[in-house]
Amino acid sequence: MCRLRHDQAAAHLEQPADGYRFEIRDEHGTPLASLAYRPDPSRPYQSVIVEELLQQNDS
Repeated sequence: MCRLRHDQAAAHLEQPADGYRFEIRDEHGTPLASLAYRPDPSRPYQSVIVEELLQQNDS
């Protein structure tokens, strides 16, 4: 979803001024985790997960 929002920002589509908020909820609707994301279209998209995996492989 973050990649989609980054691509939309790079295409200059409308986006909220304060970025986006995503939540992961359990089956009862209780929030388990949240992520705040503000796209930076001035640089290429880079997934944090990919960065962490690359760091693990270098160790």
